[in-house]
Amino acid sequence: MSMDVGDSRTGRTRADTSRHRNLTRRELLAVLGGGAVLSLYSACPWGSRPASSGVVIDGPLHYASLMDVAKLIEAKELSPVELTRLMLDRIATVDGRLNSYATVMTEHALAAARIAEREIRSGQYRGPLHGIPIAVKDLCYTKGVRTMGGLGVLADFVPDFDATVVTKLNEAGAILVGKLNLTEGAGLGSELR
Repeated sequence: MSMDVGDSRTGRTRADTSRHRNLTRRELLAVLGGGAVLSLYSACPWGSRPASSGVVIDGPLHYASLMDVAKLIEAKELSPVELTRLMLDRIATVDGRLNSYATVMTEHALAAARIAEREIRSGQYRGPLHGIPIAVKDLCYTKGVRTMGGLGVLADFVPDFDATVVTKLNEAGAILVGKLNLTEGAGLGSELR
């Protein structure tokens, strides 16, 4: 596997800006030295380590692409439980200002993450959503979890079945961390202005 070292802001790699050939992963590690590489990875806020999957996350994990995170989970280099805790901590940190969640499902999410982690470790990886924390709009029915659709009159409504999209996400192994706020009635009539 070869690896281009470059600037993530411009997307330009060393291959673009120089006449040097691409370094293999082994050559790059030899050049940088094990200690330097480990110090770079330990500086990441989520405690990353050199990934055999070839994925390098540049910056906080919550800004990484879904596919990069899915590759780390599939390669067992990132725990669904660790990732879910990180995302729940992020929600707790920033959602007070954003008010983006109608409901945060902490216990449900951690239980689902533990199940996903056991499945993945035992070789039952379901695909790129397996072990990935997600949220759905509060318009989607979720069995046993209140669903308000942005309407105060539905503040106590708890459906006894999941919406099809929620069922499909569960079947894919996604971790439902919560329900997202939306405009009242999901914006019904807003196009009539």
